[in-house]
Amino acid sequence: MKSIFNKNNIQRMPFFVLSILIFVYICPNIRYPSIGENSLFPAFIFVLGYSFFSYKELKIYLFVGILSLIFPIYSVLFSPKFGEYSIISSLMSLYLLTVPVLSSITLGRILGYRYSYKNDRTIRREFYLLTFLLGLLFGLSAFLKNVAPSILYFFLHAGRTSHNRFAFFFTEPSQSSSVLIGILLLGFCFLFKNNFSAIFKSKRKIIGFCFICFSVFLIYLAQPLSIFAQLAIAAFLFVLILISHFIYQIIRNKIIKLRILGLKKSILFLGRIFIFLAPLISIVYFTVANYFERMLGLLKFIEKEGLFLGVMISAGNRFYYIFTTIIEGLRKPLSIPGDWVGNFSDSLLNVLSEFNIMPPDAYGLLQLHKQSLNPLLLKPSGWLYFGIYDLGIIGLLIISFFLFKKYLFWSINGIIKCDKFVVLLVSIQLSLLLMPLLPSTPSAFLPLLVASMINSYLENKTVINNNFNI
Repeated sequence: MKSIFNKNNIQRMPFFVLSILIFVYICPNIRYPSIGENSLFPAFIFVLGYSFFSYKELKIYLFVGILSLIFPIYSVLFSPKFGEYSIISSLMSLYLLTVPVLSSITLGRILGYRYSYKNDRTIRREFYLLTFLLGLLFGLSAFLKNVAPSILYFFLHAGRTSHNRFAFFFTEPSQSSSVLIGILLLGFCFLFKNNFSAIFKSKRKIIGFCFICFSVFLIYLAQPLSIFAQLAIAAFLFVLILISHFIYQIIRNKIIKLRILGLKKSILFLGRIFIFLAPLISIVYFTVANYFERMLGLLKFIEKEGLFLGVMISAGNRFYYIFTTIIEGLRKPLSIPGDWVGNFSDSLLNVLSEFNIMPPDAYGLLQLHKQSLNPLLLKPSGWLYFGIYDLGIIGLLIISFFLFKKYLFWSINGIIKCDKFVVLLVSIQLSLLLMPLLPSTPSAFLPLLVASMINSYLENKTVINNNFNI
C-alpha cells in the first residue's frame, strides 16, 4: 500500500500542505497529540511519505521498532521498579531515535521530488511565499509571547525566555539555533553561484544579503548561546577536513594543489572576500561585546577555566550530562532501547562522584528534582548523547550506520572529492549533534534534510530527462 504522497503524485501536492509540513518540522513542540513531551506531528511526515523509502530501508525501521518492544517485556519479568513507565519510555526511545531522522529524510525527499517537476518560475514564487510565511511565523510568535502568551502556550509547550530574549515558537532559545543556522546557510548559498541560486538570476546576491541580515537579527533577539559554539565547531571541522584533504593530496601526489583551498583565484578575488568578511566579523564582534552579556560571562569562564572547560561548564548541566552519557555508553556499549528510565539520575551521581567533578549545586543544576516528579523527564540532552546512553556506543553506531547509510556514503564521496558544500553540510551536521539540543528536535538534522533533498532532486531529474529523451 502506497503512502498518501508518493513518486507518482508528488508533483500535484498542494503548496498549502507542503507549508504545513515545513511548519511541523521546524516547530515540533506542539502540545497535542504527543508522547510524553514529544509531539507526534513530525512522525506524520514519515507516515504521509513512507513510499519514498525503499523496501530495505523500511525493514530497518521496522527492526528498530521491534527492538523497542523488548524492554517492556523485560521490565515486567526482571525489573519491575519502573515497569509502569516501561512502555512509554520505549515509545519515547523509538520516537527520539527515529522520528527526527525519518522526518528530515522524508521531507527532504518530498521537496526534492516535488521541485524536480517544477519550472524555475514556480520555484521562485513558492520560495518567496515560504519566506513570507517563515517571517510571519517568527513575527506572530514574538508578538503573542509579549501580548497574549496564553494563546500561544495553548498550542505550544511553554518556552523559556530568560535573559530578556525571545524563544519565538521554540521550547527554548537554544532549540532555535539549528533553524537560525539553516537560514544563515541559505543566505550564503545565494551569495555564491550554484544551481539553486542561479534560478533567482541577478537577484540572488540581494536575497542572500537579506537572509544573512534576517538571521543575524533573529540571533540577536533569540540570543541562543549554543549557536556560537555550534558555528565555532562547524568552522573548525570545515577547516580541519579541508586541511586533511590538502595534506592527503600532498602525500599522494607529492604536489601542492592550491585549488583545494580556493587559492587558484586571483589576489583581487581574495581581496574582495576579505573586504566583505572584515566588516561582517567586526559587526558580529561588537554586537556580541556590547549586547550579549551572557557571551561576556562565557569569556570570563574561558579566561578562568581554559577554553574547553570554560565552554562546557558555562553550558550548565550539558557538560555533566554529556560526560555521564559518554562514560556510561563506554561501560555498557550495548543496551536495550527504553531502559534509560529512572537510571539517568543514578548515573549522574555515580559518574560525577567517581571522577570528582560533582558541581556545588548538584541537585538544582542537574535538575534531579525531575526524577521525583516523573522519571521520564530526566534524560540526556541531544540526539547523539541520548542514543549513546540508551543504546550504548556500539549499539548507536550499528543503528546509525543503517539509518544514515545512503547519506554516509554520499558524504564520504563528497569529502574525497573535496566538494566544499558537502563538507560544509557535514561540518554543520556534526556540530548540531555534538552541541546538544532537545533530543526531539527534528531540525537538528537540517543538513540531512538538505542532503536528502539534493539527492532526490538529482535522481528524479535524471529519470525525467531520460524519459524525455526516449
